[in-house]
Amino acid sequence: MDAIRKPLLGLPSPTAYLRAPSQRPGFVSFSQTCARLQASLRRCHKGMLVAQLEKESLSSCFRGVWDVSACSRYGLCAWRKKTHWRIGRKKGAARCEMTASAQVSQAPNSDWSGSTAPSGPTFRQRVRAFCFYVTTYVVAFPLFFVMLFVQPYVLMLDRHKRKLQHFINKLWASLTIRLFYKAEIEGLENLPGPDEAAVYVSNHQSFLDIYTLFLLERPFKFISKTSNFLIPIIGWSMYLTGHIPLRRMDTKSQMECLRHCQKLIKQGVPVFFFPEGTRSRDGKMAQFKRGAFTIAAKAQVPVVPISLVGTGKLMPNGLEGTLRPGSVKVIVHPPIRGSNPDDLCEQSRNVISKSLLQHGLEVH
Repeated sequence: MDAIRKPLLGLPSPTAYLRAPSQRPGFVSFSQTCARLQASLRRCHKGMLVAQLEKESLSSCFRGVWDVSACSRYGLCAWRKKTHWRIGRKKGAARCEMTASAQVSQAPNSDWSGSTAPSGPTFRQRVRAFCFYVTTYVVAFPLFFVMLFVQPYVLMLDRHKRKLQHFINKLWASLTIRLFYKAEIEGLENLPGPDEAAVYVSNHQSFLDIYTLFLLERPFKFISKTSNFLIPIIGWSMYLTGHIPLRRMDTKSQMECLRHCQKLIKQGVPVFFFPEGTRSRDGKMAQFKRGAFTIAAKAQVPVVPISLVGTGKLMPNGLEGTLRPGSVKVIVHPPIRGSNPDDLCEQSRNVISKSLLQHGLEVH
């Protein structure tokens, strides 16, 4: 605990540099020292964790007081390098103890759920992610040309569901998954039939969610932001499969998307929504939007809640360049029927949040 507090309390005031040269402190300058502390923080982690850490603690640094609880939560330490102190992650350096703060001692230290950050990305995790993406493209590249070849026949015989294209997508996703992490599916008996229209909803934690959901073997259509369709091979295969593009923050695009979903459901095509709207920024499940449940209520089709557990730990949002070893779990809950969108939304979120809490994750 004192490893962080004492160095920063020992920072000299700006007036100390007005003394004679022989009496000046050993630091280069007060402003440069604080700038180096800030730079070290930005290098220690990426994404939302740095922004949250700076918001909680960096302002205290300039007052000479460090928020030890926030420092401990991110596993930071301080060490002396030549004429100044550095803050960050140093291999072999003792980390700050969390027992000094009651708030930190109550924080969960099991699987990371957003409130407790994982250890920083390692070289091995970056290599695993690189191999993961290379494997995806190696497997998907030849299958993409198969999709191009069969596309005219698919449009003639199965224009709406496009089961063959969905099967090819599922093939490259499952082959990639088996090489890098284990996926367990629970509640398969709750899935509607492959030819039955339904609205599927799930929490959204990671880039790996789409890969994992392909294992359910249902030809549902995902709603994805328009930029994803521009990704070579992967985005193009999404277009051939008939997934639904959406421009965020565009009301016209949102209305077109909802109308398209309603047409698909009338044709017996299941549709998959992430009702949070985007991936969780802090690992906690956010509030649900009503769009998916309005469509289900109007079309009188069931809502199938699905809980995704573990994908956010393997590849957290904002750290798509890393991949940790481990396993994920997909939990399919019993379908929910109703005519009130608000009730469907509340029931679905309660079912998913209860499941996530049982597995040590957090919700807003």
